[in-house]
Amino acid sequence: MKKSTRSFGVKARAILAGSLVLGVGATVTLASWNDSEFAFGAFTGGKFNIQSSANGTTWTDATSSSPAALTFKVGPGTLSPNTTVYAPFAVKLATGTTNVADVTIKSTSTAPVAPGVDASSHLTYKILKTAAWGCDAATTGTLIAPVSTAVSASTLANAFALNDAATTAYLCIAVTADATLAQSSASTVTWEFGGVSNAALATPAS
Repeated sequence: MKKSTRSFGVKARAILAGSLVLGVGATVTLASWNDSEFAFGAFTGGKFNIQSSANGTTWTDATSSSPAALTFKVGPGTLSPNTTVYAPFAVKLATGTTNVADVTIKSTSTAPVAPGVDASSHLTYKILKTAAWGCDAATTGTLIAPVSTAVSASTLANAFALNDAATTAYLCIAVTADATLAQSSASTVTWEFGGVSNAALATPAS
């Protein structure tokens, strides 16, 4: 009888152990149930470029080494004291541009080759943003550069914005000589219209 009892005990422990193993196995199976969802995004850099025109019809990417030549009315080569000359200019977003632009204007001047007299200290300029192409003494618009701005070195941060793919910024540049402009003095003035942008256009420029 004792032997039988021991045999029964061994069997019981074996069954109990088996039950424990089955219980652990069931727990592991439940813990392994899982599900995942995935998402992705494709990213491409936009295109940003502004162009300019010195005649109102031909648009180019004018550079520091090849700037657009402004056409001043009442020739800039015959300046006299207290006179003003005018030139139209235009800027727009180039085709395919995907972002708006804040435009900063910088001006610099280059003195003539010695022994010429530098005229830049006697010249100031103003810029109007107008509704259409054209620039003369009667032109009106929004003043974005005051008449007292020196041509020799100036920076007008965020002078105007290009927020619309279909809009052209027409500008009127007026340069004025002061009362002490010397005869035969000279200076070459370069204006830089620099566009900076982060915000996207609703529709790319075309």
